[in-house]
Amino acid sequence: MSASIVHEVTALRGSRDFKGAVRLVRERAAELDDDSRLPALLQAFYAATEGGLAAGAHDLATRIDAIDTDVPTVKTFLAAS
Repeated sequence: MSASIVHEVTALRGSRDFKGAVRLVRERAAELDDDSRLPALLQAFYAATEGGLAAGAHDLATRIDAIDTDVPTVKTFLAAS
């Protein structure tokens, strides 16, 4: 089930529905297992940055950084904000 969330958020991002991608991950975060959590958060983070959703991007970057402190795009984003 978690893998389907990753696929859905990726599809939303691909169709340029950036708000929808971020919303999906926020609403279904509790359903994400350990293997899918980081990929889903990353896709939502990329969607937020691509969509100019600064507050959402910052929130997601902070959540990603709490899981993995070595994600280059997140490190760069957090250092700039």
